[in-house]
Amino acid sequence: MIATIVAVGIRPCTGAILVLAAAHLLGLWLAGIFAVLAMSLGTAITVSALAILAVKARHLAVRLAGGGEYRAMAWAGQTITLMGGLLILGLGLMLLAGSLGSAGSHPLGL
Repeated sequence: MIATIVAVGIRPCTGAILVLAAAHLLGLWLAGIFAVLAMSLGTAITVSALAILAVKARHLAVRLAGGGEYRAMAWAGQTITLMGGLLILGLGLMLLAGSLGSAGSHPLGL
């Protein structure tokens, strides 16, 4: 679980890089650093709140499902999860196919 958190947190945030680049160009280093820290704090609060909400909602759903019906709920949950993953995979493949198919139409000729 800690490896997942580190892996997600280690990637650079493009918004933070943009803010730092703008602060550098304007000569406002300290303001840029504080802006990125504020963005990080906001992201941490939002992600933490959503994670807590998801866990609490899951516990509530399991409690409401009862004993015998839990098996059907688990099957439905796994099916929905699989369908969501397949949807994301399909969208990714369509984006890949679109980017490969329009190689000659880039405005800069790339």
